Amino acid sequence: MEKTSRQESLAALKEVASKLPDANLLLLRNLLSLLRDISRNVGMSKMTAGNLAICVAPNLLSPPQELPLDVLALETGKEDKKVM
Repeated sequence: MEKTSRQESLAALKEVASKLPDANLLLLRNLLSLLRDISRNVGMSKMTAGNLAICVAPNLLSPPQELPLDVLALETGKEDKKVM
């Protein structure tokens, strides 16, 4: 995203979006539309783009809470030890 102009940045974003599966692209479009609608009502909601990012980004970027044990072990660096 280190593009010099707005047009280059938009072209790069469009290229990345074009590589998404159709279902993911549809979800992304709906999410961005919802966030745009919320930010348009900033006077009432006090949800600026920055506030929305703070609230939404951690939920989008964090892994699901219910990981399989083998994946969880890899993520935490702990091996699964069986109790005999």
